[in-house]
Amino acid sequence: MFAATLSSHSTLNGATIGVQQISEGFDASRRPGWGLTGRTIRTKQDQAARIAAIMARQVITLNVMGSPALGLCNVASGRMHAYWALDLKIWDIAAGALILTRAGGTLTDAHGASWLFSDGGYIASNSIIHGWTLRCLQGVLEDQAPLRGH
Repeated sequence: MFAATLSSHSTLNGATIGVQQISEGFDASRRPGWGLTGRTIRTKQDQAARIAAIMARQVITLNVMGSPALGLCNVASGRMHAYWALDLKIWDIAAGALILTRAGGTLTDAHGASWLFSDGGYIASNSIIHGWTLRCLQGVLEDQAPLRGH
């Protein structure tokens, strides 16, 4: 069982946990553990598939998760390097967010801003590979953004 409070470290079955402290590049890609949510509305499915394709060429394992909270907890415990999703609600990740941040992880929206005001996109990771994950998402999200005024 994962647990955390605002004044304590994150734990798994009573033992303190923390995110993996890996770097970008070969160190990150040779270890398994990238996750994304499998629950995505149809309009976001193409974007999610394109992001997954970009990441799949650079990592060993890419897992589709059914539970956003568990995805964040897996990053918090070092079981995965990163987790991202494009179509979630704040209640899908609020509890996992506390556990992740108390374990030393980073959580933002899909644009790198505060996760509290997300439009449904989230990225969770350690702070080292967060930028790489954000760039993978942004490369697709910016490419498919609707044209202004059309």
